[in-house]
Amino acid sequence: MSIITAGYDAMIARVETVLDTVVGGYTRLPNPYNIEDNTEIKLRKGYGIALLAGENTNRQVNCKFSVKRTMEIVLTRLYTQREENALTHAAVEKALFEDQFKLINDFEQDISINGTTMYTRWETDGGLEYVSGETGRFLMLKTQFSLEYLETFI
Repeated sequence: MSIITAGYDAMIARVETVLDTVVGGYTRLPNPYNIEDNTEIKLRKGYGIALLAGENTNRQVNCKFSVKRTMEIVLTRLYTQREENALTHAAVEKALFEDQFKLINDFEQDISINGTTMYTRWETDGGLEYVSGETGRFLMLKTQFSLEYLETFI
């Protein structure tokens, strides 16, 4: 098994712990790459992890090569009020940013993901985005982290 597979699994477990998916009500999105392909039930309070671009950092250590991989954590929440209700809209926005802060803070406290990465660092987010479903409206926040890890040549 490659390090990215172990790191991906460990990242999912970590996100589920930080967001407390059992009590907190978050549901894993089957398709974090195209949010509109997920059911609206999952988008109400959803999370997903997308594997994005990888980069060879051109460093070798003991016959291993260093890879920097971007992973994106997607959070979605239902927005049910009318557009003119600024207070309710702001509450949903703030809830997404509070959950994002929990994730960033957790990764800053422990930069290794279950011993699989040399470091994990918060890079950027895309800001809030609006997602329209057939019957509901949702807000989405995508947060990108970079992971650096060593893979072994085979």
